[in-house]
Amino acid sequence: MTMREPGAPRSARVILGSAPAKAGSDPDPPEHTPEQQEASTMSDKPAEETERELPPEAMGNEKWHDTTDAVWMRSSLSREDSDAIVEVAKFDDGFRAVRDGKNPEKGILFFTPAEWEAFVLGAKDGEFDIPEEYLTPEEAAIQRGEVPVTAVPSPNNTTPAKDAEAGENTASD
Repeated sequence: MTMREPGAPRSARVILGSAPAKAGSDPDPPEHTPEQQEASTMSDKPAEETERELPPEAMGNEKWHDTTDAVWMRSSLSREDSDAIVEVAKFDDGFRAVRDGKNPEKGILFFTPAEWEAFVLGAKDGEFDIPEEYLTPEEAAIQRGEVPVTAVPSPNNTTPAKDAEAGENTASD
């Protein structure tokens, strides 16, 4: 635990390897007496858990999740020469993260389970379809669902994908 000067701004911290903070919870630990402080430093924290500062985009963002060990998936139709590659990571609590697979450092969008469900239902209903006159025959066949598409692990992953995730269908998840 880090002590701070009275009146100094608090900074949010995350323990890697732990679940994200619950919505509405205070990310800052309560003030402790020196005795409590000493006792907390002697606790049995697992060796793999390390403390670090949250990035600025996490401050006040209830949707933010630590993506350090996220398993990113992309369409089996994605090619490195594609103009755009969308990657999606699924978290245990149902939240999703979406990023540009060609430029993963550009930022991440986070979605609640309800937001993701609304998006998937809209996509299945054709809400985002492009008029076929603007598509190649191959693209039109893909849009009509005539070409099988699965989710495959991103080559940008820092954590290996589990075998069960390699065949997931992102449209239904």
